[in-house]
Amino acid sequence: MLRVADGVLLLVFMVLQAAGIYLRNYFPDLSLVLRWAGAACVWAAAVFIFRRVSRSVRHQTLTIAGVGAVLIAVAVATGNGEGWFSGVVLGPMNMILLFVSVCFLRLLPHSKKNSDGTRVDSSVWYGRKGMFGSTVAGALLSSVLNVAAVIILGDRISDDGKRKLTPREAVILARSLYTSTFWSPFFVATTVMMTLFPDMELAHTLPFGLGLGLVCLILVYVYSAAGKISDGERGYPLTFMSLVMPVTLMIIVFAGHFLLPKIPVVAVTAVVCPLAGLLLMPKHGMTAGDVVRKGAGCIQIDNVLMLYLGVAVLAEGAGLVLRAWPPVFIGDLLSHYGVVAAMLMVALMTCLSCVGVHQLITISATAPVILTVFPEVSHSFLALSYLTGWGVSGAVSPFSAANLLASGRYGVEAGMIIRSNVLYLPALLIAAAAEFILYCMYFGLPL
Repeated sequence: MLRVADGVLLLVFMVLQAAGIYLRNYFPDLSLVLRWAGAACVWAAAVFIFRRVSRSVRHQTLTIAGVGAVLIAVAVATGNGEGWFSGVVLGPMNMILLFVSVCFLRLLPHSKKNSDGTRVDSSVWYGRKGMFGSTVAGALLSSVLNVAAVIILGDRISDDGKRKLTPREAVILARSLYTSTFWSPFFVATTVMMTLFPDMELAHTLPFGLGLGLVCLILVYVYSAAGKISDGERGYPLTFMSLVMPVTLMIIVFAGHFLLPKIPVVAVTAVVCPLAGLLLMPKHGMTAGDVVRKGAGCIQIDNVLMLYLGVAVLAEGAGLVLRAWPPVFIGDLLSHYGVVAAMLMVALMTCLSCVGVHQLITISATAPVILTVFPEVSHSFLALSYLTGWGVSGAVSPFSAANLLASGRYGVEAGMIIRSNVLYLPALLIAAAAEFILYCMYFGLPL
C-alpha cells in the first residue's frame, strides 16, 4: 500500500511540475504554486520511501544531508543564507521529474515480460562488443535525451534493475553521457552559457567541444575495453529493434524543443515519455483506475530519490558558502584568462563536484568574479572552459546525476566508481588542455 501511495504522489508531482515549467513564461505566479505543490508531493513521498530503502542508503542520505545542513547553518548564521529553503525544496525537482518520467518507458510493449520474468527483447551484447555498443548508443542518445539515455540503456543492460551493473558497465554510461556536455545545444549547460555570456559564439565553441567529445568517446571505449572482461559483462546492442524506440523518442524530443524553444528539454521529455508509455501500453480489459495504478507502480526510483534529495541539501549548503566567499584571489595569481586559468577552472569544478557542489552553482559563483577581474576575456572561451569543466566533473563525480543513478538504481558502490575513474581523469584533463591550446591558437588568444 505504501508503494502505491508514494507512486501516486510522484505521479501527481510529475503532472504539477511539468505544468509549472510549461506555464512559467505565461503565468509565473501559477507556475510557482504548481511547482511548490509538486515539490511537496516529492518530499511527502520521501517520507514513505525512507522507511523502505536499505540501511546503507538511509545512512548515506542522512550523512550527505547532514553535512549540507551544517553548511546551510553556517551561511544563515553569517547572514548569507537567503533563499536556502526554496533552494533545497525546489532545486532538485527538474532532475527528479526526469527520473520519474523515464520510468514510464517500462510500460511500452517492448518491455513485456516472458513467463520467467525476462524481457521479450532481452538481447544484449557481451564483452568488448558490448562496451562498444554502450559507448556509441550512450553518446548518440544522450546528445538529446540527456540523463534519460542512461536510464534507457541501464534498464536494458540490467534487465530493468533485476541485475546489478558492474562498475565497468556503469561508468561507460556516465562517461558517454557527459561527452555530449562538451558540445550538445540540448544540454542545460549550453543554455546556461548562452544566458550568462551574451557574446558567446556557439559556432566557435561547438566544433571544439564536438572534437573533444569525439576524442573522449575513444577514451571511453579504450579504458572500458582495457584489461580482462568477464564473459558476463554486458553492453547495449546496436540493432534496429533496440534503437528504434530511443531514436524515435529522441526525434520527438528534438522536434518538441525545436517547436517550443523556450521550454527546456527536460520538460519536453517529461511529457513525451509518460504519454508514450501510457498510450502504447497494452490496456486490454483495464479500467482507468488500473491504468493509474500501473502507471504509479512503474515509478521505482527509491534509492535514487533519497540520495538525490540528500545531495540537494548538500549542494545548496555548499553553494551558499561558495557564493558568500567566492575565489576572488584568482586575480592575484593570473594575468589573463588563458589555458592555465581554464584548466584551473576545470580542476575547481571537478573538485567541488566530487564533494557535492553542482556545476551550475560553481559557475554562478565564479563567473561574475572572472568577468570583473578579467574584463577582456573572450566570452566564447570562458563558456568553453565551463562546458569542459561540466563534462569532466560530471563523468568522474560520484554525485553527478548519472553516477547517482549507477549507485542508487543499478547497485554500483560509489567507491567503485571513484576508483574506476582514477586513471580516466588524467586522460580527460590532457584532452581538455589540448582543446584549450588549439582554441587559443586558432582564434589568436593569449595562451
